[in-house]
Amino acid sequence: MLMFGFFHSRSSDIYVFFSSGGKTAIVTNTTVEILVPEQVLGSVYGENGTNLNRLRQISGAKVSIHDPRPGTSETIVVISGTPDQTQAAQSLLQAFILSGQS
Repeated sequence: MLMFGFFHSRSSDIYVFFSSGGKTAIVTNTTVEILVPEQVLGSVYGENGTNLNRLRQISGAKVSIHDPRPGTSETIVVISGTPDQTQAAQSLLQAFILSGQS
């Protein structure tokens, strides 16, 4: 069974917005780096990038894929957005990887 790592790195930014009506909105932005083995990267992209596009559209998160660090064979997937968006994107990413394994 192929394994992939979650929460290699995580950062959060909190933004507080005040309106003239006295209401306060707090928006948290989270970034998660996930290490994905190169051999399952095709399942992440999907045919012509369809899985990656669906992941972005459904979750609402920003998703970027970076080259492996020197000396490793794991691709870095960076997901950022609200906590709900990043969680949804992580779940979809895991589902795409698991569906591509035989």
